[in-house]
Amino acid sequence: MVIPTYPSEEDVPGTEDTSVEHMARVAHRLKYIPGTRSIETAKIDLIDRQSNVRTITFEPVLLFNMKGLGYLHPVWKQGTWHGELEIGSDSFDPESLDLEDPHNLHVQQVVRVSDGSREGIGALEHLCLGSYAPYGLTGISDGAK
Repeated sequence: MVIPTYPSEEDVPGTEDTSVEHMARVAHRLKYIPGTRSIETAKIDLIDRQSNVRTITFEPVLLFNMKGLGYLHPVWKQGTWHGELEIGSDSFDPESLDLEDPHNLHVQQVVRVSDGSREGIGALEHLCLGSYAPYGLTGISDGAK
């Protein structure tokens, strides 16, 4: 669904917002940076119940690797108990990460976003593990060809 924004909390309607647009389906078109599973460009097609298509385009500006934030970490993954006062840290050079290592696949990218009439800035969080035929991905973490 497409949900409108409101100037203030008081402007949000009650339980039923008639300005919400319900979509029939969504399709994605991703282009990966060769040799990685990071997005070079992304397009999301929102198809409404009358088959009208609204395309949202994402243009990455900056890559932020989620390494060390709990996701896929071999020791400090989220939800693991290490004791009441246990702490730890990692140090790594983001420029020298192996982008095909499964521990380095989860990323967020600062993106320019446009639907053709409006533009903005956002974040695109992405993690694709395993093979995915539509994009030619094989294995657990191989990069795009």
